[in-house]
Amino acid sequence: MDHNDYTARPASPLGRAFGITQGLQDGQTPSANASSSAVASASPSASSDEDDDFERDADTERQPQGGAAKQLLLRARARIESRLRHGVNHNGIGHNSSANNGDYNSALYYGVEKPIGVLPPEVLCLIFSYINSKGDLLSVALTCKYWAELIVELIWFRPGISGERVYKRLGKVMEKPRDETYWDYRLYIKRLNLSLVPSIVTNRYLDMFQGCQNLERITLVNCTHVGSGSVASLLHGCGRLQSIDLTGVRDIRDDIYEQLGLNCKRLQGLYAPGSFNVTKPAVLQVIQCCPLLKRVKLSDCPGVDDEVLLALVSNCPNLVEIDLHGCDKITNVALHEMFATLEFLKEFKISKNENVTGACFDSTDGSELCLDRLRIIDFTQCPNIADSAIEKFVSLAPRLRNVVLSKCTAITDRSLRAIATLGKSLHYVHLGHCSNITDFGARELIKSCYRLQYIDLACCTQLTNATVVELAQLPKLKRIGLVKCSQITDEGILALAENSRTHEDNLERVHLSYCMNLTIYPIYRLLKAFPKLTHISLTGVAQFLRHDITQFCRDPPQEFNPHQKSIFCVFSGEGVNQLRVYLTQLIETPQDPEREINELLDIINSVTDGVSSVDDTLLNADPLQRQRLRVFVDTLDRFINDYHGMRIPRENLELFAKCVFTRLPAVHVPRIQRFFQILQNHPLQLQPRRQPPARQTTQIHQAVQTTQATPAPQVPTPNQMAGQPQRQPTLLQNQRLQPQQLVQLSEQARVQAQSQAQSQPDSQSNSEPQSRSQAQYETRLVGGVHREFAIPRTPVEAELFRRQQYGQQQQQFGDEQSENRTAEQGGRNSSDPDEAMEDL
Repeated sequence: MDHNDYTARPASPLGRAFGITQGLQDGQTPSANASSSAVASASPSASSDEDDDFERDADTERQPQGGAAKQLLLRARARIESRLRHGVNHNGIGHNSSANNGDYNSALYYGVEKPIGVLPPEVLCLIFSYINSKGDLLSVALTCKYWAELIVELIWFRPGISGERVYKRLGKVMEKPRDETYWDYRLYIKRLNLSLVPSIVTNRYLDMFQGCQNLERITLVNCTHVGSGSVASLLHGCGRLQSIDLTGVRDIRDDIYEQLGLNCKRLQGLYAPGSFNVTKPAVLQVIQCCPLLKRVKLSDCPGVDDEVLLALVSNCPNLVEIDLHGCDKITNVALHEMFATLEFLKEFKISKNENVTGACFDSTDGSELCLDRLRIIDFTQCPNIADSAIEKFVSLAPRLRNVVLSKCTAITDRSLRAIATLGKSLHYVHLGHCSNITDFGARELIKSCYRLQYIDLACCTQLTNATVVELAQLPKLKRIGLVKCSQITDEGILALAENSRTHEDNLERVHLSYCMNLTIYPIYRLLKAFPKLTHISLTGVAQFLRHDITQFCRDPPQEFNPHQKSIFCVFSGEGVNQLRVYLTQLIETPQDPEREINELLDIINSVTDGVSSVDDTLLNADPLQRQRLRVFVDTLDRFINDYHGMRIPRENLELFAKCVFTRLPAVHVPRIQRFFQILQNHPLQLQPRRQPPARQTTQIHQAVQTTQATPAPQVPTPNQMAGQPQRQPTLLQNQRLQPQQLVQLSEQARVQAQSQAQSQPDSQSNSEPQSRSQAQYETRLVGGVHREFAIPRTPVEAELFRRQQYGQQQQQFGDEQSENRTAEQGGRNSSDPDEAMEDL
């Protein structure tokens, strides 16, 4: 192209951004005003101060950066120094000669005589390739027209469409006619990625990119509004296309496959899951015309059968990945030919196929398959894959990294023992809905494969806490799936939280939905132990279906029914951090009784709102149900009115109970679960209160009288004393000290009772701190009356508190025993005969 053409065509907005305006003289650079105005009116790549609009081009293929680049630079420097030394350019023309005579150096032609300006274009392109920010590239392009010519391809190589604003600005440039722009930008685009703005991509927008003949990669993931016709038009003339990803595109038809076969002979990657409307001839056309295919994903394509798979294997020998999910016409014959022929195969996936068995690994001629390169294998929902098939492919592919056997219901612990032989190679295993596996197989697998990062054991109903305890020992575990493992309890989650991995807390995702036996405290400990946790699912767990906790979970999917939405409880991202902070406050701070009372009132009012009476005919006809109703109402009355000091009429409690027993809508189920949770969280509050001091005094006096009425023991004879020299002093000492201790306790109780009787009733609020054994109670002001409340504790905390109290009692008892033994030994070692006789 002639350099004089720089001023021959009108400038586009992007051209003005590059400093290419009408009337700009050769060798000049754009002024500051021109640059600023151009930047303000340019298309997506025209703003140098908006670097965040552009993502870094991580996929750009760079030239070698080692010795070859240094040699290029050294040679270029030598040429430049030689030219400057002789004062001529490479054609022998002096600097003062006219630049329009014949061939010329483009940089000298523009008046740039510094060393950086006379570098060959290859070296300049190499230097510019180290600039990752497109905003910086744009600033460099504004230097001169020669550099802009070299940089424009780097800017448009991969348009960074990262948001709606860039999407619109790019559309304004692409919709301009070709004669209104300085460059044909479509020729520079090699990678088109619209997966970051899938919801706003339309057929009209995609049509703007027709004519991008140098496209190498097309990514339209989840672009649901794009039709088959627009994609087919985009593929016209794309002879350099290497990969196309149509994952999530709903309208995939034969015309896309036909255009791929006609135009894209270099195609290596075809990702087209959901090809429901594609016929068998269209798939065969792509296979026959694209022999360089390496990665193929044809999920749910009804036209794929043994003939298609055999043609794919024979025409595309370099395949490394095949995905045939939902292709239920494939049989063992084609699979065996695939395993025997494709020596580079690394990933194979197939699902929902009843024809696949372990026979696909058997050879008719007695030879064995060699699958050393295989790293990923997936037999999801292939019910005829049994233990023998697992043992075969594990022995043939000893370096498997990912094993997916979800819904292979025939496998047992025998398969897990075979998978365990993979050892440190295994990183990912999915065994969901394999209900026949037990703790024995799971523990052996976990112990052997200590590098596991992902394990899914959903719906494995025979697993218990023993498996979770073993999972706690994995140092690199990132994701755990234990959905509907109903036998897992708080003990297992606490073991997971209390593991010794302090330097590698990598756990990121935990799925515990429908583990109905879980409570709040273990989840609190889990969140505290793993700061990197970003996802936790607790759907259906009653302890978490309360408004104060569900406010942090994400919204349920729109397609869920009302019941599914009412029990949905999944926390992700910032919601996990908010849940961690809230549970920390809830567990580490005693619960406010006023808030608990308000929550109980809200639950009762919401259930009985608008209900004046309940048809209890069936309830009254069953004596057992009537008895249950009476017990339930009595329990509510004691807990709500007696403990919390409320005055709810018994008729209202009976109405609430009848609603629970007879006509409870699904929307109220989480509230009732929360109601029962509050009842369960107060096992200490419903215990009988400690006895008053007066009653204690009566019991102590009765004990004293009983002791005094007991006849005095007979003094043993000297012969008996000689026979029991060690036990007699202790026995006599205990008999002597017991009445003294009881009298002393009686006197203390009497004094305490007198002081209480003289004190005023309202002096309880100023009483001394409670004793150690009764520290679980505290006095609070509720409704203007001082009431004694038990500090709420979770079941786990209550058990730990009781164990601590028991340990302290045992320690005190041991100290008393040691003191008694010391006193006894001192009495026996005394040298005073009168003191010894007094003991007797």
